[in-house]
Amino acid sequence: MADTGWLTPGSVVGEDTSNSNHVAWTSPSNAATSNNVYTTATVSQSGTQPSSTRLLKATDYGAAVPTGDTITQVEVEVECKSSGSGTVIDRIYMVIGGTTGTLQPGAKAYGPLDTSDTAEVSTYTVPSITSADVNHSGFGVAVQCRNTAGAARTVSIDVVRIRITHEPPPSTQAPRTFHQLMQRSAGVA
Repeated sequence: MADTGWLTPGSVVGEDTSNSNHVAWTSPSNAATSNNVYTTATVSQSGTQPSSTRLLKATDYGAAVPTGDTITQVEVEVECKSSGSGTVIDRIYMVIGGTTGTLQPGAKAYGPLDTSDTAEVSTYTVPSITSADVNHSGFGVAVQCRNTAGAARTVSIDVVRIRITHEPPPSTQAPRTFHQLMQRSAGVA
C-alpha cells in the first residue's frame, strides 16, 4: 500500500448550501496552506445568526495516484481553532468532479474545537472512488462547522489537507525466479 502524503488544495471556496441562513466564510482561499492566515466564520446558537457555517469546499489537491490503483481510504485533516468552547466540525462531505456529495459514512462531529491551533483528523473508507476521481481537479472535501454554545464563536480554519491511501492492482504477470532474472540480465533469456 502507498499513500500520497498530506496534500493541500489548489482551490478553496465558500459554497452556498440549501439553507441561506448559514454563515459565509471570509477569505476562504486562506485555508489553502498552513501559514496561520485563516478563513473565519462567526456562528452562534441563538439570536439572528444561525448556528452553522456554509460549506468550505477545498478541491484540486494535485493527487497523482496511478491509473487503476484501488483507493482504500481518504484521510481529512482540518487545522482549526475556535474563539471559545462549544464549536465543532459538524460535517465533512466528499467532493467528486466538483460536485459536493452526501455526508460520508462514519462522518461525525469533531470537537469541541480548541482555542489554539489543533488538527482534527477524520478517516474514510471509500471503495467507490477511483484513481481518476482523486486525480481530477474537482476532487476534494467540503467542511461545515457548528456552534453548540449560546454565545457567538469565531471558527478559524488554517488549512484542509487530505491523504489518499491506495494499492496497485494485482499483478497479471507471473513472478520470475532469480535464475530467470539473472539470465535476462546476461542477455540469455
